[in-house]
Amino acid sequence: MAFVNDDRVLETTTIVGTGAATLAGAPTGFQSFASAMATNDYCHYCIVAGAEWEVGLGELTSSTVLTRRQVYSSSNADALVSFSAGSKSVYITQPGHRKGTPVIFIFISTGQVANTTTEKSLLGSGIGTLTFPGYSLFLGRTIRLQAYGIISTALVPGTLRVKINLGTTVILDTTAQTPASSLVDLIWKIDAIITVRAVGSVTTVIGQGAFEHQTSALAAMLTWAMTNTAAVNVDLTTSQTLDVTVTWSTANASNDIRCTNCTVESLN
Repeated sequence: MAFVNDDRVLETTTIVGTGAATLAGAPTGFQSFASAMATNDYCHYCIVAGAEWEVGLGELTSSTVLTRRQVYSSSNADALVSFSAGSKSVYITQPGHRKGTPVIFIFISTGQVANTTTEKSLLGSGIGTLTFPGYSLFLGRTIRLQAYGIISTALVPGTLRVKINLGTTVILDTTAQTPASSLVDLIWKIDAIITVRAVGSVTTVIGQGAFEHQTSALAAMLTWAMTNTAAVNVDLTTSQTLDVTVTWSTANASNDIRCTNCTVESLN
């Protein structure tokens, strides 16, 4: 199961409605989907016939069937198109929003967790989305998250735990660690990368990352590893939301962590 982007892959189809596209062969000068892809491989497709068109993520579920997994844009207000009768072209394409290294989400507010022992999200409103629709996290897709902010701590701060989650599944975790004491508005940062390892009946991702914070204004950063030694099972056929959460063990007004900047980008 791989993601495929190949040249001159085009076939005709007589798809009607919103189901899968049965592939009817490649015209002269083009290659079939099955020539470029194996069964259960993914690609970006375009189906077009006159005024009806759709661009999305597809899975080659058999040598002659392309299943539409996610719609990116379409003539039906960017929703799944119920195609009319007649011949159409279906081909591999590069969607406009997937060119280069797109930023999926940019944080434009400040998230704060202070004076509480309740696990809370550090991420709030932004431009873009942190929610990945089902099937959009295909095999090999790699997401990078970078976040920055400021941290303050009490004289006896207790512990701080930082996690990165996909939905309810913990992907990366510092576990409970003790930050430096008596910090006042010092810098912290997260740099993490997550890659889809397998899709199908068991879907897995693996991530690695680190949380760092200053221990004094002039000191080097203290690093807490967010280490994964094995892939984690996640249901990627359903929508999953990426989040960063923190938990203080001690409720104190001086135990205060704020996220001021965060970007999430897709590397492929």
